[in-house]
Amino acid sequence: MWVLGIIAMRRTLRDPVLLGSVRGAVAENPGLWRFMLAANADVTLTELAARIAPLFVGWILGPAAAGLYAVAQRATVVIQQPAQIMGQAAYAELARLVAGGGSGAELRTALLRCGAVAITVAMPVLLILAFFGRAVAIALGGQAFAGAADLILLLAIARTAWLMAPPASSALTALGRPTLSVAANMAINLGLLPLLPLMMLSFGLAGAGWHAIIQGVGASALLLAMVIRQTRGPAPHAAVS
Repeated sequence: MWVLGIIAMRRTLRDPVLLGSVRGAVAENPGLWRFMLAANADVTLTELAARIAPLFVGWILGPAAAGLYAVAQRATVVIQQPAQIMGQAAYAELARLVAGGGSGAELRTALLRCGAVAITVAMPVLLILAFFGRAVAIALGGQAFAGAADLILLLAIARTAWLMAPPASSALTALGRPTLSVAANMAINLGLLPLLPLMMLSFGLAGAGWHAIIQGVGASALLLAMVIRQTRGPAPHAAVS
C-alpha cells in the first residue's frame, strides 16, 4: 500500500517531498487536526458495530448462537467489501469535484452513481445467498452450522441496505464535514445498540439479523439526508487537503 501510494502521489502531485519535516502543515491547512481525528473516528465507529454484535449475541443467546452469527457474518462480508472499496475510491473524485466548484446536484449525482455501482455488484451475491444460504453455511462451518442459513439472508439484506453509507460518508468528508459522518455513525451504531438485546430476547437469533437491517437502512438514509442538506444552496466547500 505504501508503494502504491508513493506511485500515485508522484503521478498526481508536482515535485512531492517524501522525506523531511512536516512543520508548517497545520498552519497551511486550518482545521487539519480536527479533520484527521474526525475521519479516523468515523472509520473506528463503523468497524465497532461489527465487533460488538457477536459479543451481544454470545452474551444473550450463548456461544452456539454466537458461532452461527459469526458464520453468517463471514458469508455476507463479500457484499460489504465493494461498497467500502467504492467509498474509498470515490473520495478522491468527490473531493476533486468539490474543489473544482462542482454544484450540489453534480455531487449528489456522483454519489448516487457510486451507490448504484455498489448495489449492482452486490445483487448477484445477495441472490446466491438467498437461494443457497444453507449450502454456503455448511461450506463455511460444516453441517452443524446449517441453521445459519436464515440469518445469512437477513444479514445479506442488511449489508445491501448499508451499501449507500460508505459513499455518503466519503461525500461528507470531501465536503469537509467528517464530523457529520461521525455523528451519523454514532447515532446508528451506538444509539441503536440497546435495541439489540431486546430484539434477540423477543425474536431469538433472527432478532440480531433484523437489528442489522434497521442499522443498515438507518445509516444509509441518515447519511444521504446529511449529504443532501449540505449540498443544497451555495456551492459546497472543499475538504482539507
